[in-house]
Amino acid sequence: MAAAGSVQACEGGWRGQAVDRLGAFETMRAALAQRIAEIPAELAALRAQGREKSVRFRELTGERMMAMAWMDQIKDF
Repeated sequence: MAAAGSVQACEGGWRGQAVDRLGAFETMRAALAQRIAEIPAELAALRAQGREKSVRFRELTGERMMAMAWMDQIKDF
């Protein structure tokens, strides 16, 4: 019986809780990177409409800053 969190070799790769957690982490990292890339276009559209002071503009700016902070934390580790 394998220890909790252990990684076992299997046909075609690896399996185990640690592998599952790493996969979830990589999915989250990719989603953050994608969102960071998408937000500037949304902000530009709002700017074009003259909505720089709208709640949505501020929400998007905050969301982008938070995602960038998370990415910085990920890079530090």
